[in-house]
Formats: sequence, C-alpha cells, structure tokens
Amino acid sequence: MMWFYKLKRSVRVIIAVVAWLPVFIFCGIIGGDIGENAENLQTWQAIVFLLLLAVGVVFTVFAVLARKREKQAERDAQPAAAPERQKDTPPAADVRRPSVVTMSDAAIRAPEKRKPAPLNTYPTTVRITPFDRRVAGIDVKVGDAVVIKYEGDAVMRSSGGYPIIDANCYIGDVKIGLFPYGKYLRAIYGGRDYPCSIASIENNDGKYDISVNIDLPFIKDSKLPLITKLNGVTFNGRQDTLAASVVGDSVLIKHNPNDEYPNTVEVFNVALDASCGVIPSDNGEKLLKKYKAGCKFNGVITSIYGGGGGKNYGVDIMILSQA
Repeated sequence: MMWFYKLKRSVRVIIAVVAWLPVFIFCGIIGGDIGENAENLQTWQAIVFLLLLAVGVVFTVFAVLARKREKQAERDAQPAAAPERQKDTPPAADVRRPSVVTMSDAAIRAPEKRKPAPLNTYPTTVRITPFDRRVAGIDVKVGDAVVIKYEGDAVMRSSGGYPIIDANCYIGDVKIGLFPYGKYLRAIYGGRDYPCSIASIENNDGKYDISVNIDLPFIKDSKLPLITKLNGVTFNGRQDTLAASVVGDSVLIKHNPNDEYPNTVEVFNVALDASCGVIPSDNGEKLLKKYKAGCKFNGVITSIYGGGGGKNYGVDIMILSQA
C-alpha cells in the first residue's frame, strides 16, 4: 500500500471516507429484508457486510498511519530545545585549594573541529537601493570602496510585508543604500562586514542608480540562491553524517530518482562523501520544473541543530549555483 502513503493528505482522507459508503449503501438495501433483529439475515449478506466493513476499516487505519508518518517526518529536523540557563553561583570562600582537572580518554583523543573548505566566489554586479539625499551629499565615484554591514534598521519589506533586506552599504561613515542579498551573505558568513566597490553611478535629477562590484558565493537566478531545510535526516545513516558535518561544508545537490520516488533531489556532503538528506518535495518539484531531470547544484550547509538530549540532528542548506 505504498501508493496510498504517497498520496496527498486530502486525497487519503477522501478515500478513507468513500471506503465506508458501500457499507451504508448495502445496509440500506438489505435493511428492509433482514427484520428488526436481523433474524432473516442470510449468510451471504453477512459475508458481504463483513467484507465491506473490513475495507472501510483498512483504509481508515492506513490514513491514520500515513498521518503519523508525516508528523514524524516533520519532527525529524526540529532543532533541539535551548538548555536552561544556570543561575549564577555565589563566589567561593577565600580559601585556595589545589584543583585537579580530569579529562576522559575520549576527550583527550578527540580531534579539533574540522574547518570547512572556502567557497568559490563569482564576480557579480548588483544594483543597490540608494539613499538619494545621502549620496548627493558626498562625492561618490566609480571604484570607491563600499562595506556591507548588518544592522537592525536595514529592512525593506515585500508586498506581503515580509522583511527581505538586512544589510546597509557604507562609504566611510556614510550610509548610502541597502544591499538586496544581505540575508544570504549573513546565512553563509554570519554578521561580519563584506567588502565591495562602486561599479557605476548615474544621477537622474537627484534620483540615483548605483551598482556595486562584489564577489558573491552564489550565482543570481530566478530560483537561486535558495535556503531550505532537509528532510529524511533520520534515514540511511544520515545522523552520523550530520554529526560529522560542520557549518560551511560544501554540498552537492543532485536529482537522484528511484522507482519509488522519481522526483528525489538528494544532498551530499562533499568533504564526507555521504548523504545529508533530501530536498523537501515542494522545493524539489520547483527545481526539477525549471532545471529538468538530472540537474545538479552546488550548495553549503548554513545551520546544524539538535543532536542533544535525545534529539535528532537537523540541517539547513543554501543552494548556490548549478554544478
């Protein structure tokens, strides 16, 4: 019944409900013949009733089990709860005593945390959203050094009201505009400043059009870059892979179909040569629709969470460019 589990939840519910209709229809047909206490019920009628009842029960059970699988998949990549902060302890008495620090053999032998390999970058020209009055107050020229900084007031909102920009562009101490890919740089490099330079500047009666030259770790596309969590992280030894992975590790994303799931887009940690998980089906379908079967992409791990207190590891990645 794997075909049933692959159906959308709404379709499964409809099938489970419809599976009960033959029972009620059959009861309505024979209800007038079997008497009040079913004293006239014939053997074949009882057998048909039990078979129809079994069909309704089976599909109802399958629908419940499928929903449980969905809930488990949703919990797989949930981050671990933040540990409670310990209360400050009072200062110790002014009595110095020798102390001994004991380390386990495993801690002594444990290697240092692996550092990820640097990402490739691509020279790109990006239009910023200038602050016209501030630009007019300084002498901005092509080639001027610009620094991208992350600040709480650097927010523009989409038509739906969602924040889409969180980076300001500075020349010296002057804030000249907003950078449109700030959230992606922040997800990869954290909150550190990022350098670029003025590529072009035009003044149209006090309205400025400014572009910057910048080396980005991704290639701009209608679908890229894309930040997504991964599903399937508890299968096929992927928890061991995530335990050995570090934020910043490069990943290879590729269409990896099989008989059961032809639209699978799987993600592999390049340094470990091991699978981390799969792209959620909605994002996977979008990628396959645009880039077609057999597509491959480069990406990077942007977040690893969980793994403590009995929680499973979860992971977020960013898809950077076609491979």
